[in-house]
Amino acid sequence: MKQTDLGLDLSTRRTRKQILLEEMNQVMPWADLLSLIAPHAPVAKTGRPPFDLALMLRIHCLQQWFGLSGLVHTVIGTASNVNDVTQGHALLHGEEQVVFVDAGYQGASKRPQATGVDWNVAMRPGKRRGQKRTPWGALNEPAEKVKASVRAKVEHPFRVIQRQFGYVKVR
Repeated sequence: MKQTDLGLDLSTRRTRKQILLEEMNQVMPWADLLSLIAPHAPVAKTGRPPFDLALMLRIHCLQQWFGLSGLVHTVIGTASNVNDVTQGHALLHGEEQVVFVDAGYQGASKRPQATGVDWNVAMRPGKRRGQKRTPWGALNEPAEKVKASVRAKVEHPFRVIQRQFGYVKVR
């Protein structure tokens, strides 16, 4: 026999997630909002069913409350055989002065559409590993860490959404 079989709730500590969700339920009129949105929500006749409307509404509210969408202004989806560098110019709105991107954008600064922007492109992982024990690698490592830390702030909203929907291994 286990303690959980007895039906005892031995954990008295509430997590921050539980507290946040309870506060959300007290503040938001979920039923009223869902009744307004439901007539406009997609209904799948065949194929993959759409996500639960209540879940999508809660995620949208969380994004707005915590500013998870403020760092991202454009998302472009392409086929997997399309290289990232071909879409680099379309992701800029024209007011950027500095851009931090991953190694998939190697050569973006040489394209004719990418003028007037300082491109900080991450080094390819294999090349970075190869330089690890060289003097040049010791000089490059701090710069690569700065690039990665800036990119991580933008990648975070995507990770939140991917994990919420169970797409942990999606690129």
